[in-house]
Amino acid sequence: MHPINYEQLKADLRNLLKQSDQPMHVRDTIAASLEAIEDLERQLDDARDRLADRHT
Repeated sequence: MHPINYEQLKADLRNLLKQSDQPMHVRDTIAASLEAIEDLERQLDDARDRLADRHT
């Protein structure tokens, strides 16, 4: 399994959002996906910080 390149995924989603030919429901789904990825990244950062605090 290949690691997910979240920066590329977010860039691709942002590019899709800029396309005016996307129907509103598609843009809403893209925006929600982008928000979910960013939230997961924050949670992962927080978990890494907590883990690092345990080992110090």
